[in-house]
Amino acid sequence: MKIHPETLKMLRKIRNLSQQELADRAKVDKKTIGRIEGGYAGESHGATVRLIAGALGLSDPRILAENPESELVREEAKIHSAPRTSGSRVHLDSETALAYDMVEEHYGVEMHRLIEEAPMLFTLLAEASLAERRRRVGEARAALEEFNRALPAHLADSAWAYQEEEESIERRDLFRHPGNLEWDDPRWEAYRESGNPFSNFLKRLAENLEAGNGALEPEDVEFDPDIGCRGHLFPELRERLTCGSPRAGWVLSHGHARLGQIPKRLRGEGEDATRERVNWLEAQITDDEWAACEEMMAAAVKLGKMLTGETGAEDEADE
Repeated sequence: MKIHPETLKMLRKIRNLSQQELADRAKVDKKTIGRIEGGYAGESHGATVRLIAGALGLSDPRILAENPESELVREEAKIHSAPRTSGSRVHLDSETALAYDMVEEHYGVEMHRLIEEAPMLFTLLAEASLAERRRRVGEARAALEEFNRALPAHLADSAWAYQEEEESIERRDLFRHPGNLEWDDPRWEAYRESGNPFSNFLKRLAENLEAGNGALEPEDVEFDPDIGCRGHLFPELRERLTCGSPRAGWVLSHGHARLGQIPKRLRGEGEDATRERVNWLEAQITDDEWAACEEMMAAAVKLGKMLTGETGAEDEADE
């Protein structure tokens, strides 16, 4: 792949990296960076492109081949243009990058704006969840005290029951994680089944949404015990773009193509545009790559059945 000299230079400078620093991070020779930026290099090896893209924190190595004025390059530039007090960078997985693209497609809010607003939005949700917990534990304590008044004195001593929750709220412990437990500890399984307070708060918000809103189906919201809620965002948009093609869906969800890379002439609703769009998406990976993906997915399904004890006679016969 031929790296665009000006794109590489712009993305490097936005990250405040010298040619030597970028070369050190990418584990390539500084002369390689110099030749590319000077326009003296031809096609670069795929491994070199991936190393440079990784060192720059790009979501897709093919961004390096884009014109510096393209939408994808401008998007990457906006993400990294804000000053940072540390050298850390966020590396987005392909599904999260797709979610950002779809938010922009659905609501017209660009990725850099979402990133800027994320701390405020998360803080609002976090404090709202803590406020709800305070209210609920207060109501529960009041009900318990009322109940205790009807009991004999030697039984009415359970006010301590809510102490841990009150202390958790005071610490702003959003997730109430059970601690450093082994994966097979019964308490860990109970935690996974019951959910953590923040995730459950977000799920209740999702349950208040009307079905068929086009952005998020309430029943698709899943509990992630380590973070919050996950869901299959914008199912209607995914279906429209891929027409249900598993291969086209894989291309989008695994970063082989970004929404902004789909040619504008293929973004329409007509039958011809739809067919060409799906063909274009499917062509972003080779037949051999897709065959390997299908094999991997089949193996994952089989492993899941084995772990859950769902493997039956038909599966064994296939072997």
